[in-house]
Amino acid sequence: MIGIIGATDFEMEILLRDMETEKKTAIGGFEFRTGSLFGEKITAVKCGIGKVFMAACCQTMLLNFPVERIINIGAAGALTGGLRPGDAVLADGAVQYDMDTTAFGDPLGMISGIGKVMFDCDICRGFGEALGRAGIHHIVGHNATADRFCADTAVKDMLVSHFGCVSVDMEAGALAQVCYINSKPFESIKIISDRADDTSGDDYNEYTGTVGERVMEILKIRFSV
Repeated sequence: MIGIIGATDFEMEILLRDMETEKKTAIGGFEFRTGSLFGEKITAVKCGIGKVFMAACCQTMLLNFPVERIINIGAAGALTGGLRPGDAVLADGAVQYDMDTTAFGDPLGMISGIGKVMFDCDICRGFGEALGRAGIHHIVGHNATADRFCADTAVKDMLVSHFGCVSVDMEAGALAQVCYINSKPFESIKIISDRADDTSGDDYNEYTGTVGERVMEILKIRFSV
């Protein structure tokens, strides 16, 4: 069984509506739906925006459902000019750039007690090629996460120069940490909604309405490989 977690209604509502739901389970303020999607057994849930919601939801899922891996689907800001709204980012690494104990000599983003900055993400074999055949532009790269919506060109430039990231969001890094400490594989598949700069608020409001449909299109391809 695969777990699917998204943060918002616009990311998850079409998936939750169209999946074949067999059971709904409410735990800790989250409603988990178990059933199938495109022939794959899944448990899906909307977690809410931000790292704490994601971490709490992910841990709850891992403790209560027999998921073998978790996929985080959702919107992200582009950190490179090679990405446009509707493009996909397959994360190969995730970092929490608001984790900062540099005052003690640690590198920016290092998770205390674990000693990691970048968490490795899984990418399903053949998935990128399948996206390409379907005409969906995508890139593979690092994703940055923080409890802030990135709408700042200076922060965007830092995420590129310091971490080498290509996208930025508010949840994937937290999911990465929880899956790491539980020894569970995870995937982060992000759909570009904005440019993570001073115009991001306008872009985000314009393009988020299309994210849910893109989620379904991409998951159909993901479950076919």
